[in-house]
Amino acid sequence: MTRTLAALTVGLFAIATTACNRSPEGGTPGQTFRLTTAAGDTNLKPGEEKTVVVNVSRDNNFTQPVALKADSQSPKIDVRVDKTKMETADKSFTLTVKAAADAPKGEHIIKVTGTPQTGTPTNLEVKVEVVNP
Repeated sequence: MTRTLAALTVGLFAIATTACNRSPEGGTPGQTFRLTTAAGDTNLKPGEEKTVVVNVSRDNNFTQPVALKADSQSPKIDVRVDKTKMETADKSFTLTVKAAADAPKGEHIIKVTGTPQTGTPTNLEVKVEVVNP
């Protein structure tokens, strides 16, 4: 019984820690934030457009606005951010991702950067998978 409970606890911890894609902490010691998305890749067909919600998690002491930008590592994947700045009360923002009609099949990376007024920026990699139509 104890072994079963321990195995179940370890299994749930593994699921909880892999259930989202998250960045390292940004900000300053004691005043940090992270960017997160739901787990899994965003699958796109060539020419298709989808949105991805990115959440901003702040510790209680982090009240700075965060400047946002997103860059695609592929010229065939276009990405736009619906906000360029997250104010203290904002909890999430949306990326709009579009694969060009001639986008090559396979994995593509979008780098999302959150930069506080002071402290260290953080980066989140969002994976986009271009699949056959």
